[in-house]
Amino acid sequence: MLGRTAYQDPYRLAEIDSALTGAPLPSRHDVVERMLPFIEERLKQGAPLKAINAPYAGIVSGAAGCPTLAAHLVGRCSPPGIRP
Repeated sequence: MLGRTAYQDPYRLAEIDSALTGAPLPSRHDVVERMLPFIEERLKQGAPLKAINAPYAGIVSGAAGCPTLAAHLVGRCSPPGIRP
């Protein structure tokens, strides 16, 4: 299911795009950098950080340190004392 892949492992879409188009595969860091303007705009519009950040935690899926980084991304969005 493409929708689940987009949510759970969005970097996989970059891999698919690269395979289909021959475009160079961007690093995960590059993908995150490209997301920042969108995230900043959504925050200015009043969107809660958790609603923006939690789905992007999947960008590190499969990367070294993934569980730690994903927990950090999601955990930063939760009020103190409340588990995400």
